[in-house]
Order: sequence, then structure tokens, then C-alpha cells
Amino acid sequence: MSFLPRRIEGPLLEALRRHPMVVLEGSRGSGKTTILHRRLDQDRAYVSLADPTTRRQARFSPREFLSRLPRPVNLDQVELAPQLASAAERILEEEPQAWAPGSILLARTLGASREPGRPKLPVLRLWSLAASEISPPSEDDGHTVADYLTIALRGGLPALQRTPPSRIAAERLLYLDDLRVRDLEPHLQKRYRTKSEQFLTLLAHSSSGCPNQAGWARELHLSPNTVKAWWDQALNLGLCYETPAFPDELGPRALKSPRFYMADTGILAALLGANSPEEALTGPHADRYLSSFVSGELMRLAAHEGEVPLLHHWRTADGTVVDLVFESEGRLHAVVCTVAERPNRKQHKALERFLSQVAPARRGHALAICLRESPAAEGKVQLIPVMRLRDF
Repeated sequence: MSFLPRRIEGPLLEALRRHPMVVLEGSRGSGKTTILHRRLDQDRAYVSLADPTTRRQARFSPREFLSRLPRPVNLDQVELAPQLASAAERILEEEPQAWAPGSILLARTLGASREPGRPKLPVLRLWSLAASEISPPSEDDGHTVADYLTIALRGGLPALQRTPPSRIAAERLLYLDDLRVRDLEPHLQKRYRTKSEQFLTLLAHSSSGCPNQAGWARELHLSPNTVKAWWDQALNLGLCYETPAFPDELGPRALKSPRFYMADTGILAALLGANSPEEALTGPHADRYLSSFVSGELMRLAAHEGEVPLLHHWRTADGTVVDLVFESEGRLHAVVCTVAERPNRKQHKALERFLSQVAPARRGHALAICLRESPAAEGKVQLIPVMRLRDF
């Protein structure tokens, strides 16, 4: 069976050439084990804490366990023994010369318990598959809207990429049930666990907007503190992520609240009950799918190159909105998303207004990500077909 190559493999190998120990972390089902066990297994041992005996040894004496491991080794499911990472940090501090570069690659699932404190080991973040990993661009690729709809509805979970279309909806729901039972509900008080599915649905209906914890609390008839704890766990699990407001340098009229997105459009579609391309293209949530897809793709392209994604948004009190702002090579680029073939007048003005306030030396491009088949330009605004994001 073949496995899709991941963009993060290059940065991960480079980190292993430079550091004795490296951490790869990602949400459940993002492909960590496949990378460790199938893609980076040449001349490296593989050990998993899923084995009960191995797990007991790691928990009982983490330092001794690490010292006895074969080297180099890929150590999987480290979240099952949270003390291992801090033990590895102490060993490196005390015996830096005893560990060659690439000795241990530790993989752990997001949202699991871990010892407090700032990690000292280099950490790379793995998300579900980017569109460029699912369907790599080529000279013959038409970059069609149909491609976008197929990938957006299926999502980026590696296990779903070869699932027959008739089974995708059911498999997405099974994944969500597993995530709720294993990762979300154990962090909730028992009497509230029946509301976890309703909470996830509220997140989906709010995706690409601002987190409204007070509104969610009223809807669920729960205290704000309870909903805040649920929201924090959704972020910890990598189920959602936030894009902060752009800093204040462009004037006091900019609003400060972050926006958030569901991390995987397939999971978003499952929670919103969308199973057909028509629903994603013309349904009430079409804008939500597109903006979530675009934001997620830009975020993955950065993270899977070993970089920290720096995505922002810009909104003003008078309703001017730039969906995404990102920096590349020292320049700020402004992005709006539209399910039409071109941005409307208000979106044009939002892009122009934002960039006009950026210093010339930092001023980048005005980009409108559209549902169209070929790129074009309208004045200073570049019209980018959604699937051209794979070429970044």
C-alpha cells in the first residue's frame, strides 16, 4: 500500500540532523504514526507506547527507559507517558555529549496531558493533509472548482483519502465520535458529556467568525467557565485554531477579537451535515467552507515547512473586513475569499484600504481567492483560483 508523502518530512529530517531529540505533535488521525513507521523508518527503530508493557516501563522509570532505547529510534504515542518529554530534556541538559543528532524522534497527540512548562525540545506541528499533499500540482492540472469541492468535503484526514465516496460521511462521523469519547469528554464533568455533540455543532456554525463563548453558554444552558474550558480543549486538540486580529499599527478603529476556524473542512462538513458539492458551493455555509479551506491551506503550508504560521485578520468598526493577512519575505499580503468568480466592490475597497496603510517597504499583494478556473487581475487585486493555493 502506498502512502502520501508529507511536506513536513523534509523539515523533520533537517531537525533530526541538527538536534538529538525532536518532537512531532499533531491531532488524532493526522498521520504521525504513518510518518514514523512508514515514511521515516530507514535505519531507525520503531517503538510505540501503545504496547502496555512498554508503556509501564516508560511511566515507572522514564530516564532509564530513554537510556535503554535503541538509537536512532522513532518513539510513538508519547502522550501516554507525559513525563517522558521532560525526562528527555533533563537528560540532554546533564549529558549533552551522550546523544548524537537524530537519536530520538518523539511523536505525541495534541490535547493529551503533559507536564507543565515551556518545551525545550524542538517541536514540529503536523496537521491533516494539505490540498497540495492530496493532489500535487502539475503543469497539466486544471485547478478546477470541482477539485476544491472534492477535497473540501472529504477533508484532509489521511485515513479518508482512499475511502469510497459512499462511505465518507459515515467515516467522518465515526472519527468525530472517537474524538469526543477519547479526547473531549474525559475533560468534561460527567453530567455535561451529553452536550458535547451540541457544542461541536455550535463550533461548526460559528467557524470563520469570532469565538462567542457567552452565546454558546446561553445556547447550551451552561456556565461561561464551563464553556471556556470546553473551548480551550477544542483548541488544545487541534480541532480549531485562532487567527488573531492584526496588531494596532494600522489605527485604533481596528477590532481586537480573534477569528477561529475548524481545522479540517471535512469535519466541518460533517458537523454541518453537508455531503454534496452543491451544498458546499451554493448552500448557506458556502462562504464558511471556502474561508476555512483557504485559511487552513495557508496554515498547513507554513506549518508543514517547519514554520510557525502567522495568520491574522483585519476588521474595523465600520464593517471593513480583510479575511486573512500573512507575511512572506518581509511583506504583508491581504486576502479576501469569495464564492463568486471575482470579489465585490466592498472587498476591493477593504484590500485597498488595508494595504494603503501599510508602509511601502512592507506592502505586499492584494489577493482575492475565488471560485474560478484561471487567474486574472482587476486593478491591483489578483484573482486567484482557490486550487492555486497549492502552488504557494
